[in-house]
Amino acid sequence: KKKDSKIKILMATRLLRAKGIYDFVNAAKAIKPKFSHVNFYLAGEPDSGNPSSIDSKEFHQWKNDDYIEILGHVNSVENLLAKMDIVALPSQYGEGVPRILVEAAACGLPLVATDVPGCREIVFDGKTGLLVPPGDLSSLIDALEKLIKDAEFRRTCGEQSRLHCEENYSSNVVNNKTMQVYESLNMNRS
Repeated sequence: KKKDSKIKILMATRLLRAKGIYDFVNAAKAIKPKFSHVNFYLAGEPDSGNPSSIDSKEFHQWKNDDYIEILGHVNSVENLLAKMDIVALPSQYGEGVPRILVEAAACGLPLVATDVPGCREIVFDGKTGLLVPPGDLSSLIDALEKLIKDAEFRRTCGEQSRLHCEENYSSNVVNNKTMQVYESLNMNRS
């Protein structure tokens, strides 16, 4: 997979305040000085049409900071995930099952997310990654540092993420569940 010794942590999402962008950026600010072998990446762009979008001036300021690399819009998330070691989504509100977490799990990556609906359907604390309370920066920092420090834990969480994804989110599983719903609707009409 990777050839360098850097640990790469990604957050890829719509850049809305409620997605936990500021928590991720502040975690990077806190962790990077302690772990020079860790790099943080933020993929996404501000959405000026959305009132909860992060401020574009602040976004451009982050591009000049050395604790996080701003990637902007990414066309191939799969290629990006192949270079990462951890994926974080510190969302502060209930989600559907976030696609970035499903894709990261499919790539065998450990996950850090908040304990909210949607995220907790794919992140099982201590198994596929770590769950933290929404808006709790110190818990987010602790969770990321635990995965940074423990390569074996990172590896086993990644393996469990992949297994959970195969068992619950593969196209065969999703197609079968969809067909079951259609069949149950047809039976109810009879």
